[in-house]
Amino acid sequence: MKKPVSPRENISKNTMLLPQNDIIIENYLQNYLKVFSQLNMQIKDLKNRVDKLVAE
Repeated sequence: MKKPVSPRENISKNTMLLPQNDIIIENYLQNYLKVFSQLNMQIKDLKNRVDKLVAE
């Protein structure tokens, strides 16, 4: 049987993982930001095309 982990040990283990998790989360957020900004540009482009077609 494993011996129970004290709360202090558990906290130190968890905080060691935090920086790595922060980096992973930051990478996900940056990727989402890239995707959304690309989508936003595509939507603006489509809107301009539609506006031109409607104006004709």
